[in-house]
Amino acid sequence: VEAQRRRAVSAATARAEQLEAYRELHARREADAASNLSELRSFVDSWHAAAAGSQSRMEESRVQEVAAAGRRADQLSSELSVAATRARSDRHWLARQLAGEAARERQALDASFEETSAQLRA
Repeated sequence: VEAQRRRAVSAATARAEQLEAYRELHARREADAASNLSELRSFVDSWHAAAAGSQSRMEESRVQEVAAAGRRADQLSSELSVAATRARSDRHWLARQLAGEAARERQALDASFEETSAQLRA
């Protein structure tokens, strides 16, 4: 009976030691999990901050590009207007030049006609 009692006490002691070892293992794993979770949260927070910063820079760049494109469109519109005005002006200049040339040719033809007429009368 004494041997059984010793075995029972020994088994109870072994069981208590094993239970304590499991509790310590559980506590270590719980602390490791908490530490890993804290690191993960820190990583996610820094990643989120980096993504927000990147998005902000990209938005700023996009706004600058849109503004530059708008300025370029205004500049091209102005240049087109100037070119159209110059083309109209050049057309009027050409029309005046052609009219002057035609008038000189008419005068030359009239002079030639008068000269030929005078020669024929004589």
